[in-house]
Amino acid sequence: NLHIKYIKPYSSFIANTSLDSIFISNRTNENIELIAYLSTNTEEESIPVSLFDNDKLIAKTAAKFNGSKKTEVSFTLNAKEAILGKITISDNGLSYDNEFYFNIDKNPKIKVLAIGSSPSGFLERIYTDDEFVFTNSTLDQLNYSSIENQDLVVLNEIENLPSSLVTALRTLTKNGGSFTLIPAVKGNNNSYNDLSSAHSATQYGNSSAQELSISEIKTGHPLFQNVFDKKVSNFQYPKINEHFKISTKGPVAIALQNKAPYLVGDSNAYFFSAALNDNNSNFINSPLIVPSFYNMGVNSLKIPPLYANLGTDISVEIPLNLQQDDIIKISSSVNEFIPQQRILPNKVQINFTENPKNAGIYKVVHNDSILRHISFNENRKESELLYSPLPENNSSTSISNFFLESQKNNAINEFWKWFAILALVFVIIETLLQRFLK
Repeated sequence: NLHIKYIKPYSSFIANTSLDSIFISNRTNENIELIAYLSTNTEEESIPVSLFDNDKLIAKTAAKFNGSKKTEVSFTLNAKEAILGKITISDNGLSYDNEFYFNIDKNPKIKVLAIGSSPSGFLERIYTDDEFVFTNSTLDQLNYSSIENQDLVVLNEIENLPSSLVTALRTLTKNGGSFTLIPAVKGNNNSYNDLSSAHSATQYGNSSAQELSISEIKTGHPLFQNVFDKKVSNFQYPKINEHFKISTKGPVAIALQNKAPYLVGDSNAYFFSAALNDNNSNFINSPLIVPSFYNMGVNSLKIPPLYANLGTDISVEIPLNLQQDDIIKISSSVNEFIPQQRILPNKVQINFTENPKNAGIYKVVHNDSILRHISFNENRKESELLYSPLPENNSSTSISNFFLESQKNNAINEFWKWFAILALVFVIIETLLQRFLK
């Protein structure tokens, strides 16, 4: 006889090793470094891990646990080639967490427009031709109709924002685009506020001629997620000579030593509190300049992630001009559905909520043409190995008796529900009889 104290969920009764997640740890023009994380509840010292491109095996390695319950493996991919990836392991446990789907497509180039007379060489070095289409224009020569075709507009130290430009930028953000405001040292803060106030109540106040250092980087901000893998103690923070005081309800990405915001914003509007020219700041020479502006550009077009979990809300933007009654379909070898889609100027925003239902790599299709791919995986939380306590007063002396008693309790609960339902029915019948027999 066995007195039952704890019972495990199904995933804990069996030996199981899980592919938990993957991410890109490093990307260059030539190579992509891909990391896969694994966990186990077994005593396995190592387990083979295979990488496929579609159905073609392209790499194989071994995940070594060395007495730990978690480990990682890495793969090097060609950055110039698209891949419909699948990482697999083999074990006798749960099968759904033995495969992990991802894809790396050739992404469309992101369109960036810089407006202003201030030097923009630093932007040209960040927004390179392999990923971006970068153009620069002075305010006097600006073609306002070109703004709606951009993914990101950088306002580069314009002293006074014309109302026509503010209107064009409002339309841009309404249609899914983004902008970044870099103020001029002698800028008109009232004209800045015409634009900024609609974004998290951001307001430019008076200018302050005080030399300050940039001292705090919010690593949890979307601009810096996965940028810093460890804390750097000897980082040389840049300085500024003059800045505007900013009040905002939006997320702060970088703060000054007096805790005042230096860079604030979210996915479609970013605001600096100080000019970036060499006379006012050395921020351009700081390592922060690249991830800040690069991620502003990347975030301005919602490119499909490496993968997504089934049942999560994600949105993707496809650069495409849809005609009236045109639709985009999502399909795989066994499934096809029409996602929620919103038509914007020069692109379509696709939202995934309830679909798809099955893990795999899906094609984004328009008129039988494959635009790109998107991958979905089962949520790995189902693989968490947890114990569930039974009541302390449980008196079962065997597993069979425990389940028999559980079934009896469930049957009693079912009978109680039927008694309540029948009692209610009889009350209704009696009421009707009294009413109609009078």
